[in-house]
Amino acid sequence: TTSFVHGVNIESDGGFEVTMELTVKAYLAGLPVAEVPATWRDRTAGVSKFNFRQWLPKYLRWYFYCLVRSPFGLKIARRNPVH
Repeated sequence: TTSFVHGVNIESDGGFEVTMELTVKAYLAGLPVAEVPATWRDRTAGVSKFNFRQWLPKYLRWYFYCLVRSPFGLKIARRNPVH
């Protein structure tokens, strides 16, 4: 909800990781979380500045944050299996 986004303390500073942070914090707050399909198109010009090694630790921070704080512990990873 809008009130959640305006009220949550956003700690991320790396870009993509903010989506993981908001999802984790909403889930742990008991708010509904839904997946919305998106279409990604390949770059047609320029060079990407995306650095996987720099991004991964920031993303994993929120993944493990959720695992540690979830009432289900490590079982949360198996809650919604990927099909």
